[in-house]
Amino acid sequence: MLRQHRKPIVDKVAYWSGVQRPIVKRLVESICKRVEDLGLRVDVRRESEHLTEFTVYTTALSMNYLIRGKSTIPEECRQLSLRWRPHDWKIESHRAV
Repeated sequence: MLRQHRKPIVDKVAYWSGVQRPIVKRLVESICKRVEDLGLRVDVRRESEHLTEFTVYTTALSMNYLIRGKSTIPEECRQLSLRWRPHDWKIESHRAV
């Protein structure tokens, strides 16, 4: 389920969080791999709910990384990023709805 929805999730999390797309992509891929390694399955009748939770979780991890400069994002994802500098982050850079 996650693999087939990966691209739109990555695109939207990167768009709304401001985190570089390659970092979000690697984060989603690492979560998907872990889900597969653990053999986790979802109830297809609740697919929409699970996708929402996954997207929110991914966004929260991405925002923690963006704002704090650290997170539980795997090391290989962090290596893609430029060094985080607090003075570069501007609230007004968010896209309006």
